[in-house]
Amino acid sequence: MEFQTIYLVNLLLSAFMCGVIWLVQILIYPSFRLAEDIKHHQFHMKAISYVVLPAMLLELAAIVYYFWLVQDQMILLALVLLILIWLSTFLLQVPQHRDIQIEHSHKSIERLILSNWIRTILWSAKTLVLLWYGIA
Repeated sequence: MEFQTIYLVNLLLSAFMCGVIWLVQILIYPSFRLAEDIKHHQFHMKAISYVVLPAMLLELAAIVYYFWLVQDQMILLALVLLILIWLSTFLLQVPQHRDIQIEHSHKSIERLILSNWIRTILWSAKTLVLLWYGIA
C-alpha cells in the first residue's frame, strides 16, 4: 500500500471518530439526563460498541503502522494524542459508565459529560494534526 493511501485511511478514521465523539458529546450523553431509568444507557452502551470498538482498533493499528513507515514527528504527535484518548476512555469514561449502571444519577451523568470533553478535544486535535500534516 502506498504512503498516501495509508495517510488517507488514518485521516478518515480520525475524522470519523471525531464526528462520532462530537455527536456523543453534544447529543447522546446529554440525552442520558432525560431518561428515567438505565435502559437508555444500557442500549447506548451495547449499540455504540459495535460502531466505536472496530473503528478505534483500526485507528490505532493504522496510526502505529503509518508512524512505523514515516517516522515523522507530526504522526508521532497524532499517535500520542490517540494514546491519551485510549487512556481517557479506559481510565475515566468506562468507569463512569459503570457508575451510571449502578446509580443512574444526575451527578454521574454530569461527570461523564464533563470528562468526555477530554476525548472530544483530543480527537479534534488529532484530526487537525493529520489534516495539517497532509497540507504541509
